[in-house]
Amino acid sequence: MRKIRIKICLLAAMLAVATGIQASDFVVDELCYNITDAEAKTVEVAKYDYTVDGEMVRPTKMDVVVPTTVVNPNDNQTYRVTALGYGAFTIYGLRGGWFDYTSIVLPEGLLEIKANAFSGQRNLKSLVIPGTVKSVKTKFAQMSGISELTFPASVKEMVTIESGRIQKLTIEGSPTITAGSRDYITGSVTNNIVYFIDNDTSYKNVEITLTSAVPPTLPEVTRIQYKAYSGRTTVHVPEGCSDAYNAAGWNQAEVLVEGTDHADVDGIRYYHDSHRAIGYDVVSELNGPLNIPQTVQIGGKTYPVEELAVRMFEGEGKSLIKNVTAITLPEGLKRLEKNSLYSEVVSATEVTIPASVEYVGTYFLRGKALKKITFKGSPVLADNSVGSDYKLIHFMSQTPPSVGKYSFQSAHLMVVAPDIASIPVYRTTLSGHWGVEKGYELSVYGGLKEADNVYYSAMEDGNACAIYFDGTQTSVALSKTIQIDGAARALAKIQRGLFYYKKITEVIVPETVKTIGGNAFYKCSALTSLQLPSEVEEIGDYAFSECSAWAIDVTLPGLNKLGKGAFQISGIKSLNLTGAPLATIPESAFGQCSSLASITLNEGLSMIESYAFTGAVVTELTIPSTVTDIYTVGIWSKIKKLISKATTPPTLRNSRQLNCPLFVPNGCVTAYRQADRWVESTSVIAVGEMQTGGLSFYFGDTDALLYNVDTDVTGSDVVIPATVEQDGNSYTVNEMRAALLKNSAAVKSVTIPASITQIPNDAFRNCTELTSVTMPATVTSIGAYAFRICIYNHRT
Repeated sequence: MRKIRIKICLLAAMLAVATGIQASDFVVDELCYNITDAEAKTVEVAKYDYTVDGEMVRPTKMDVVVPTTVVNPNDNQTYRVTALGYGAFTIYGLRGGWFDYTSIVLPEGLLEIKANAFSGQRNLKSLVIPGTVKSVKTKFAQMSGISELTFPASVKEMVTIESGRIQKLTIEGSPTITAGSRDYITGSVTNNIVYFIDNDTSYKNVEITLTSAVPPTLPEVTRIQYKAYSGRTTVHVPEGCSDAYNAAGWNQAEVLVEGTDHADVDGIRYYHDSHRAIGYDVVSELNGPLNIPQTVQIGGKTYPVEELAVRMFEGEGKSLIKNVTAITLPEGLKRLEKNSLYSEVVSATEVTIPASVEYVGTYFLRGKALKKITFKGSPVLADNSVGSDYKLIHFMSQTPPSVGKYSFQSAHLMVVAPDIASIPVYRTTLSGHWGVEKGYELSVYGGLKEADNVYYSAMEDGNACAIYFDGTQTSVALSKTIQIDGAARALAKIQRGLFYYKKITEVIVPETVKTIGGNAFYKCSALTSLQLPSEVEEIGDYAFSECSAWAIDVTLPGLNKLGKGAFQISGIKSLNLTGAPLATIPESAFGQCSSLASITLNEGLSMIESYAFTGAVVTELTIPSTVTDIYTVGIWSKIKKLISKATTPPTLRNSRQLNCPLFVPNGCVTAYRQADRWVESTSVIAVGEMQTGGLSFYFGDTDALLYNVDTDVTGSDVVIPATVEQDGNSYTVNEMRAALLKNSAAVKSVTIPASITQIPNDAFRNCTELTSVTMPATVTSIGAYAFRICIYNHRT
């Protein structure tokens, strides 16, 4: 009996699979339904799960109309359709991937839309939520075709929206909004922030219109904005209701305004709330100066302009602002929101922030053309608010601003306090926000004075610094003394980047200048006239880099600090550091200076770094006795004679072939020959050189190397002496240079002394007239090709 029952069950299961089954209660017209209340005769559209032979069947209809009522084929009873169940129109797992509907029409009488009802419906272009719906729990995730959506007044509860493309959202009632459950595709809760609009469309703005005087209730932690960085979310509330909405948390929106009434003034659109006007967007092309008014008329009322909205000059308005040359902000303005002036295309070079401004948002002042910013008051500066390009920041208030993280993260910003007395408090306030971990130097000055388009400020030592140049003239004479903060001050410093990329041809630098900052003249390729004062003590990184037309002899006896690449690719002709207290020639300091033909280094120098003289045409270089470290890369590529005065061989940090002799102090040849890497770099290490009777020798501590023979002097018979005399000292000739007489047609005989034990490679190669060589028995080694193509073939 038991076996019969098992067989019947298996047969039933097989028949069910063959004819098609589903987990839902019934299927009508390719829609699956679950009964939600058998007594009340209500159903919900269930998740599609119709299968045949174990495989889900792809629907044939892409346009669906959900009926108001449906007849259950199992009992022939009519049921009201009151809900869309979990994942009702989320169809995946089909052969070929997702199934996308092109239209879905929902019925009047629908009461509830559950989670994930439409997730992934990318081809759905519109959706109308019936006026009977009370609960919406779907986030409309991954519905990239939906750009507008309206929640009718009937909706009493809903969840936060997570749609990829919604740009216009209308909520007609006052529902309670919750964060909802986490969608199976992507969650909307990130770092404890619930994004009410989680939109990833670049530079597309979201408009949320709320029509109820009673604000919808938001989750406790809500940020009403894009999850992405671009675009802006604006909330429009009923007239006179902005205070109530702000109190309910809707002020978390990037912009909150009343209604849609607006005023367009000089190309700028302004909205308003209960108390103020908000500069919102660029609506027409702007040319020349831009003046933000103090007040505007909207709907017959006058509102003070107190805020510039988030990304006011960004997105689609970028193309309309490229000709803005200046920006004037009015007193009374209070908030400058994130990115509201940030734009790569605005050509305005300076702006003054009124004393009334209380807050400056992230990236507000990061426009590339913007070079001078004046703060009349002490606003709160948000994270990353100022930027990293070369900018002069002038504060006029005795009270420093409240500064956010990385607000001044740059080596290029010049901060000017109201006066010298304010410098310490400004330095203390700003130092923790300067990116010290990146090695940036905090430059804070006091007071400001302009002369001939050059701005000067005072330093704590009482001297002056030239900190900013905004002129177009090609010839500039820097002032020797400047009246700042009630006193005449000597110009002692040129600030980093002062003439960065400027088309100047001439600069007169007074002898009072002691410091020239990094990049001060960087890429001033037209500069031809600038005389460096001999009093200069410090030159920063790349200060004169790529000043290729600047042909000058540089003499700096007082230099004690030199920056990396300071004169790189410049036109200097000679360098004299005699007497300077400089300890290091840094990397690439004089790299690629193709006109540099003479270098005199200073005693006291201890290190020469890589590429210090790459490309220089200097042929002779003397290394001071104090040098202890040399990075040989790019230092002696064209040198014909290298002299080291150091009795202890400097440490070579890498090996590069030195194609010239190295001359060292008396008694130091052995030490250099034994020192690491020196022998690898050069085959000749000597104390000096001498010529006698047409023969040229390098001599070491006790021995000598024959390196050249002038047969015009010696004649055809060359006699190599066993010893040579120099300054009363005798040196044994025990070595010959390789290829000493190679290709000589004049020599006929050679006499080699007993002091020589080796004949080097190619020594007499191709000496076609050589018939006699007197070679002593002390010779134990003959190098390769030493006598190749010679007549001589007899050993005496």
